[in-house]
Amino acid sequence: MLESINPPPGVTFLVNFAPNLLGSIAFVVLTNRYAPFHISGLTWVIFFVALIPIIATVKGTVHRIMWAKECKRLGAQMPPFVHHTIYTMGIDIIWRVVKSFSYGYINDALPGWDKLYGTTFGFEIFGDYVLTTSEPDHIKTILSTDFESFEKGELFQRDYQSVLGTGVFNSDGEMWKFHRAMTRPFFVRERITDFDLFDHHANAAILKMKSRFAEGEPVDFQVCLSNPFTNRNDRCTCYRRFTLDTATEFLFGSCVNSLSAPLPYAWNSSKVYPVDKKHRSDIFAEAFNAAQLISSRRSRLMDFWFLVEFFEDQTRKPMSIIYEYIDPVLKEALARRASGVLLPGDETKPETLLDHLLQESDGQPLSFHL
Repeated sequence: MLESINPPPGVTFLVNFAPNLLGSIAFVVLTNRYAPFHISGLTWVIFFVALIPIIATVKGTVHRIMWAKECKRLGAQMPPFVHHTIYTMGIDIIWRVVKSFSYGYINDALPGWDKLYGTTFGFEIFGDYVLTTSEPDHIKTILSTDFESFEKGELFQRDYQSVLGTGVFNSDGEMWKFHRAMTRPFFVRERITDFDLFDHHANAAILKMKSRFAEGEPVDFQVCLSNPFTNRNDRCTCYRRFTLDTATEFLFGSCVNSLSAPLPYAWNSSKVYPVDKKHRSDIFAEAFNAAQLISSRRSRLMDFWFLVEFFEDQTRKPMSIIYEYIDPVLKEALARRASGVLLPGDETKPETLLDHLLQESDGQPLSFHL
């Protein structure tokens, strides 16, 4: 696995912010030099602090006018708008996002707004217009029926690049079409062996639950993993283990065997999970979950995530753990292709997605990077 050398996010933030900072410094220096009166440093600080809400207000007003004109041109209607976010600049939303992300539910950041404004509404964060929807028909349009009209965009790609790279889940346009053309044939096939694979892991999960029920203890079946932003030590639950085992074997032909590890007990159980004995699959699952949570936090904090990860890309550590598992699988598959023994799967040994992609590459060089 090739590892790219990238500067810390804080350096990137400073480079992007440098023109504004240098422009402000130049403005202050020139004003103090040529102005007929003296302006103190405190006055400048107050001026620039007061400038932030002014710029955000002007920016937000311009955006709303542009959206309203576009809606009128298309014969559409502007969705309901949360007006108080104009005055708070969305700081209250950012605070609730950070809090709910670590200790609650994602929707806690928008408290009851769906009941007030409906399933689709807009609000502002520092002058940027944000549109959110939970309308099933809209989600279906975005993810399925009109998928190509809703690109992920540069900001999404920037925030998720360290985890998703430039693959099918993090690309648009021709690059997305290229990846989709390679992967789609694999998923449209109907193979009875796929049902055998899922049935095998489903039975293993059911046996785990039956064993725990026999002890008179409950099983946490929902996805609840250790959260890198809190002090909780919840381990990989039954559903997550089933998902990991089926996905890794289906996609790579190599299972992490997370269902072989003991299930965690409930938080209020008198029985204690052996914290000192962490299964290999727990390490992989926790790293996978951490990478997803960190990437998701970035999209919610927008440009401010650069300040949270100022000195280090926080996805680097969990991704290195993931690559420790994936690297040997990739190297083995590449060796099979190099030796010419990579053959299409059959009913006894079904083809995996990895084998399919290596065949589709047709000898082209492949690169994997962090």
